[in-house]
Amino acid sequence: MSLIDLVMQHVGTPALEKIAARLDLSPAMVERAAQALLPALAGGLMKHAQAGSLPAAPPAGTPPGSDEAQAHGNDVLGAVLGSREASRSLAQEASTQTGINVDTLKKLLPQFASLAAKATSNAHAQGGIGGLASRLGGLL
Repeated sequence: MSLIDLVMQHVGTPALEKIAARLDLSPAMVERAAQALLPALAGGLMKHAQAGSLPAAPPAGTPPGSDEAQAHGNDVLGAVLGSREASRSLAQEASTQTGINVDTLKKLLPQFASLAAKATSNAHAQGGIGGLASRLGGLL
């Protein structure tokens, strides 16, 4: 199972639609961006899960696309990717791959990181590290 599948299972299409609406983007563009950005986050999230330091899910009630989700996602990116330069590089690579403006991807990346942390946290709670590893194992 890919990280995008895990995100869709745990937070669903409405979360992506809320992000699209908040950033005035089409849902199709947001989904294309998610497909380009989420796989890069999967490895980092899995390493943290195996080390027992999985980034926390956003606080309960944090709406996707919100400033709170953006701040939470930036914290997750710092933990998973380690630097702003790594985030910028990821956004640039995804821009080349998708044709989506790099500045748009920089806005989406923290939102996706927040969703990914929520999805992996939920999966971890449901099946422990073994359950999460089996779900994300194909990406590593």
